[in-house]
Amino acid sequence: MALEFKLFSKLKELIQRKELEEDIVLEHKLVDLFCQVRKWEEKNPVRLSTSFDERVFENIKNIEIDNPNWKERILPYFLENRPMQYGLTVALASVLAVVMISRTGSTVPQSLSDSAGVIIDNTSYLDKPSSVEYADSYHKRVFLEQIKEDPKGVDTLSKLEAYYLSTGKKSVANEIHNFIEEARR
Repeated sequence: MALEFKLFSKLKELIQRKELEEDIVLEHKLVDLFCQVRKWEEKNPVRLSTSFDERVFENIKNIEIDNPNWKERILPYFLENRPMQYGLTVALASVLAVVMISRTGSTVPQSLSDSAGVIIDNTSYLDKPSSVEYADSYHKRVFLEQIKEDPKGVDTLSKLEAYYLSTGKKSVANEIHNFIEEARR
């Protein structure tokens, strides 16, 4: 109720307000000026030449619309599209991380296999595993026969076993020890 009374009193004040005579005179003069301008525009329309429509039509026909190729349309889309750029950045970073991890994992040997090489013709190196497991039974048998015939062969193998134990290659030293035991039988 109090709100309605306040609104009513404000409306009453607006209606009863006395306007300055200068404002009223200025407003009437502006309205009169715009009426005169409108009447003049109705009496004096813009006159164009008779060939104006034809010239405009010819100019429109001669205009060529630039059709950009697909590169010109797609490239700005990729350059201006932030979500696309962020997605591609994340994808490339992921691929780079996977490549770096796989490359690092492949360089660290998971199990060091001992190898002994053979130089052929002083030019190339033939890498053969030193494990006896890779040798066939015939070669193993021939090797054991040669060691049994040569008394210095067991001494050489003992020194070789000590060398591999000192370098930390216990698997090779164990294999050599097994050869020495078989040779002594």
